[in-house]
Formats: sequence, C-alpha cells, structure tokens
Amino acid sequence: MIRIAHISDTHFTTGKEFEKELYLQAIQYINSLDLDFVVHTGDLTHAGLRHEYLIAKELLPLIEHPVYYLIGNHDARNVGYELWEEYMGVRSGYYVEDNYLFVYLDSTIPDKDAGRFGQETISSVRAILQKHQDKKVKIVAFHHHLIPLEKTGRERGFAIDAGEMINCLQDHGVDLILTGHKHHASSYKIEDTIIVSAGTISSLKRRAGEAASFNLITINTSHNIEVSTVSLGSSKSALAPSSPTSYSIARLTRLINANSPKICRIVQLSSTYYGGSDFNSKSHDHGLKLIKRLNADMVIHCGNVSSKGLEGEYKESHSNLKPLTENLYITPGPSDLKHMGPALFTRYYGEDRTIERENMLLYLLNSSQVDSKYGRIGRDRLKKLVNQVDENTESYDKYTAPVSVLVTHHAIIPIPRLIWNETIEDAGEVLRALVSLPIDLVLTGSKHKAFATRVNETILINAGTFSSNHIMSNFGSSFNVIDVLHNGGVIVSEVSTQSGIRRILGIFSLIRLKEV
Repeated sequence: MIRIAHISDTHFTTGKEFEKELYLQAIQYINSLDLDFVVHTGDLTHAGLRHEYLIAKELLPLIEHPVYYLIGNHDARNVGYELWEEYMGVRSGYYVEDNYLFVYLDSTIPDKDAGRFGQETISSVRAILQKHQDKKVKIVAFHHHLIPLEKTGRERGFAIDAGEMINCLQDHGVDLILTGHKHHASSYKIEDTIIVSAGTISSLKRRAGEAASFNLITINTSHNIEVSTVSLGSSKSALAPSSPTSYSIARLTRLINANSPKICRIVQLSSTYYGGSDFNSKSHDHGLKLIKRLNADMVIHCGNVSSKGLEGEYKESHSNLKPLTENLYITPGPSDLKHMGPALFTRYYGEDRTIERENMLLYLLNSSQVDSKYGRIGRDRLKKLVNQVDENTESYDKYTAPVSVLVTHHAIIPIPRLIWNETIEDAGEVLRALVSLPIDLVLTGSKHKAFATRVNETILINAGTFSSNHIMSNFGSSFNVIDVLHNGGVIVSEVSTQSGIRRILGIFSLIRLKEV
C-alpha cells in the first residue's frame, strides 16, 4: 500500500494572497498521518521572487514526510525558474523506489499561464517508463492540468500538448497522474489511468468560495486507487477526509464477443468542407460509395459541412448527403456558421434537438459560435441538456435505459499529437456534466483527427476529415464506423475514404450493459 498527501498552489508571499494559518493547519494535520510521501504540484511561490523562495525554504521543512516538489507557472515568473534551481533543485527527474516509480516534470512556459511539455520531454518520459516498465505502480506529476476541470472558469492555462502527454502516459501503463494549477480538487479516470488535480492549500484565490484543500491518495494492493479531499478552515480536530472516490487500476480487458447482435451501426463523419479550396472530390466520392455499402442505421455528421457557410455549399452538401440514409443527423461546426450560415444551417439541417429511436436517444447540441473557432455550450443550455437527459431516462434503471449519444462538434478533451486549442470555453463544466449523466457516447468532429477513448464510463469518439486535403494523420481522410452491441460492446473503427482500409480505434464495453 502507498499513501500520499497531494498538496498544491501554496503561493508563498508576504502579501494577502498567502494565508499562512491555513498552510500551518494543513501541515499539522499531514504530519499526524501515516504517509509514504507528500507531492507538491507547483506554485510554491506567488510571483517567482527571491523573498518568496526564502519563505518557501522557511516553511517547507515543517513537513515531516519526504516531499516531491514541482515547479509551477507562478514559480517560473520573473525568471523564477533560475531561483527554483538555486533553492529547490532540478525541475524534472524521477525516483525509483521498491514499489513505485515517480516521475516529475516541468510543464511551465516562462511568464505564461499556459503550459507545454515539448517533444524532448515527452521522448525522455517514454524512455524512463520503458526502462522501468517492471514497476507495479507508476506515478507522474506536473503542474498543468491535462483535461478540462469544472468550476475553473473559461478553459485556458492548459498544457497545449496535453493530448500527446496523455497518449504517452497511457501507452506505458501509468497508473496515476497528479496535477495542480486550477485551485480545484477533481479526479477522472481516462481508460486505465487516474488523473487527480489538487485544490489550493493556502491561496486566497479559491473557486466559488470553496475551502482550501488537499488530497489524500491511497494505492492499495487490490489494484484500487482511493482519492479523498481534506477541506481546511475549521479546527484541527474537525479535519477529516471526504468519502473516498475509488478507482480500479487493473488493466481493462478489451475482449468482447463481436458476434453479439447489434443495437445499431453508426457512421460518423466530419469536415466535408463543401465548396472549399482544399475539397478532395476523389476522397469524397469514394467515401460516399463506401458508406452506402455499410448498412448503417444512421449517419452522423459532426460539423464543418460547408467551407464558408454559403448557400451553394449547403445545397451541394444536401444533395450528396441526404441520399445516404433517411436517418441523417448533423450538428454545425465553426465554418458552417460563417456569413449566412446560421440561418442556412437551420433551414437545411435544423436546430438542437433530441431524437428518440428504438433503444437509442440522440442529443444534437451545437457547440459552435458565429465567426469564432472556439466552442461554447453555456450554463443555460448545459442545464437544459442535463434536465432533458434526466427526464428521458428517469423511468429506466441503468440496465434498461436506451443507449444515449451526444453529438456536437468540438472535442471535449485533448487529442493526441495535436496542439490543444479551439476548445470549448466551458469544457470543464461540460465534461463533468457528461460523465455524470447517463450519456454513453459523445461524438465530436474537430481537429481533423480520428480518436477514441473513455472518461469514467463515457466513451468519447472524434472523427477525422472526410474530404479535405487538410489531414492530420498518415491514414488520410476518413470516417468512423461505430457498432454498438447488445452485450455492451462498442467497436470503433476508422475507415480510409480513399483505400477503404479499416483500423480499430478502440474496443470498449458499456459497463451498465455488459453481460455478467
């Protein structure tokens, strides 16, 4: 068993931003615990100034357990990364212990809130994990968050190559990722990896009036990780961890009975860009022929139907796509809402709505904004969606509820090998809502790259470009085929529009439908 206290964002300074009493309260409680070590995931200081590092050197030794310290964006301000090396030591490295591997990284960009790892760092992490792949527990820590967090405002300040780092760590069986930065405690499971973010332990800046807090994490021998949060501000005797959230870290099996009858077959495509200068007619025409042979129950287009939102482009899209199936569903992308696009899209393809089919519920939700590449759902529309899903599923138990599918354009989490931008501004709130609802699949179509993963129990699937020369993969332009089986299996494939070659993006189980 490994027990960890995860603290972050102390923001040591002589100003009011640092609340020393909270820090001392936390450390007194942490010292009373039986721990293997403590991890501080960055922003020790408030502005990276020398007098703040001197405060850190005075207060940090009060912790009576071994501590791993990581640099944060505030620590790197004002050339603070040089002071970090003077007072705290190296900014990246790793430790190999008897029962775990701990890797710590510098994710900062000097004088910027956003983070970055860079290819050199990611390559070095791959080498470290490959060298120590025999370790039963692998832990990686850095300051910046990898996926959007709720209650943290507009999505910004993320690590711009977060998708590539997630891919690297999952490829090498990392069990636990620890981050800070956003001053809000949160945890998610992506595939077999647990990502835990800590709140602030002593900063005045706290989200929605939340208490200062830190995390307690237990990794036990039964392949579980338990995450609890300790809130500060009351007397020491009243301090206690919250009820733990438990995650299994046993490697998930990918074996399913693919011969089980299908609930449905979905063809998912995106980014046709009718009328665009980089429209590839050969890929388009061959792709349409391939789709017609698949006997899909529905075709879902996740945005960027047109190139500039013009009338002729909408006419061309309708004449080509409508004959594919009577069950054609489309949600807009940013290019569809240029010029007269908003009115044209509504005329040709309708607005947000819910489609009820046998054994399925489909929610079409526009994440795009007029003349903006950034996405947004908004508090009111998100609340409306939550209420709709609850109403539609309240008469079912989890075993009999229809398969629920949300369709929008913007990807909710970072995509591997791509810079993470053009995000949904309120992605943190959206992600938390979706994984808390009985939503089984989330289909998106941004960034021209096919991708599939699972967050908690929700499967997220992104489509590549169908007929644009602007491709982001060696596989070329493509579309996805999603087979949902009665035994709970979900098989996600990517099909090349030019060659017809198919490759597996992911094999998942809808946990609530899985056969016992």
